[in-house]
Amino acid sequence: MDELFDVLFHPARWVADAAELRPLTRLYLSLFIAAVAFGVALAVGWLSSRWAHRRTGESTSERNEETIRRLRRQLIALTLFFGAYLAVEVAPLPGRIAGWISGVAFVGGALVFARALIRLVALLLTSSVNHVNGVERSRLEREYVPLAEKATSLAVSLIFIIVVAKHFGKDVTSLVAALGVGSLAIGLAAQQTLGNMIAGFTLLVDRPFRPGDRIKLASGEVGEVHEIGVRSTRIVMADNNLLVVPNTELANSRVINYALPTKSTRGEVKVVIAYDADVDRATRILGELADGDQRIAKDPPPAVRVSAFIDRGVELTLGFHANTHVDAAAVEEKLRRGVLHRFAAEKVQIAYYRSSQGVPSGMPV
Repeated sequence: MDELFDVLFHPARWVADAAELRPLTRLYLSLFIAAVAFGVALAVGWLSSRWAHRRTGESTSERNEETIRRLRRQLIALTLFFGAYLAVEVAPLPGRIAGWISGVAFVGGALVFARALIRLVALLLTSSVNHVNGVERSRLEREYVPLAEKATSLAVSLIFIIVVAKHFGKDVTSLVAALGVGSLAIGLAAQQTLGNMIAGFTLLVDRPFRPGDRIKLASGEVGEVHEIGVRSTRIVMADNNLLVVPNTELANSRVINYALPTKSTRGEVKVVIAYDADVDRATRILGELADGDQRIAKDPPPAVRVSAFIDRGVELTLGFHANTHVDAAAVEEKLRRGVLHRFAAEKVQIAYYRSSQGVPSGMPV
C-alpha cells in the first residue's frame, strides 16, 4: 500500500514507472485511474452542457438542443476513452492484449474527439448568429451550418486517418503531400465560389441590408433585396426584373441602404435645370408635387436641395420617404412625369446635354 500511495501522489510515474511496480499495485492504480476518469467524465458532461446552454442563450432551437446533447455524450465518451487508455497502459496485462486494448481505446478516443470537434464547430456557428432573427437566422442554420459541418467533417476525417495511421507506425508522408496538393487544386478551382459563400455568410451576419430593404448599388441599380443566398443576392428592380449579384461584389463595394436608419423606404428624384432657370420656382414645384402625393410620409417631410453644379446646369434632388419599395418606385415615376408637365407649363428650362456629335440626347430626370 505504501508503494501505491507513493505512486498516486506522483502522477508522472503512473505510466513511466509502471513496469517497475508490483502487479497488484498496477491493478489498483489502473482501477483508480478508471474511477477518476469516470468522475471527470461526469463533471465534463455537466460543465459542457452548462457552457453550451449559456453560449446559445435562451432562444435555443431544437437543433441546438440535439447538438448540445450529442456534444455532451461525446465529451463524456472521450474522457472515458482517455481514462481507459491510461488504465490499460498501467494495468498488468500481457503485452499483446494490452496493445490490442490500448489500440482500440486510442482509435475510439480519436473518433469520438473528431465527432465532438464537428459538433463544437456547429454549435459555435449557430450561437454566433444569435443576434440574427427570423428568416435570416433560419437560413443560416439551414444552409451554412450543415455546409460547415460537412466541410469540418471532411477535414477532421482526413486528420483522423493520418493520426491513427501515424499511431500504428504507418508512413503518411506521401498521403499528407497528396492531400496538400489536392486541397490547393480544389481551393484554386473553387476560389470564386468559396469567396461568394464566405461573403454571403458575412452579409447575413453583418447585415448591412436585409430582405425587404431598398438599396442602391455602386453601379447605379436600385431595387429591393429579395433574398441573400449562399452564392448570390437577388434584388427585385423597379420594373419587376430580378437582378442576381454575386455576394463578393456586394461585400466589397459601397451600397446605399434607403431603409436605414428609418423603417420607411427612401426615394429621390433628380432634375438638372439650366443655369439661367429660376431655382426657387423649380424648388417650389418639386415641393408641391411631393406634398400632393399621399404615399409620401410627412415625418420626415420631403426635402428639396441643390445637390450639385455640373456642366449642364444646376442639379436639384427631391428626397422623400414612402412606406414600401413599391410605393417609392411608383412615386418616383409619378413625380418625374409631374416635373415634365409642371416645368413645361411654368417655363422652367430643363438642361439638355449633347452627345459627342453635338446632337441633343435627351433630358435626364
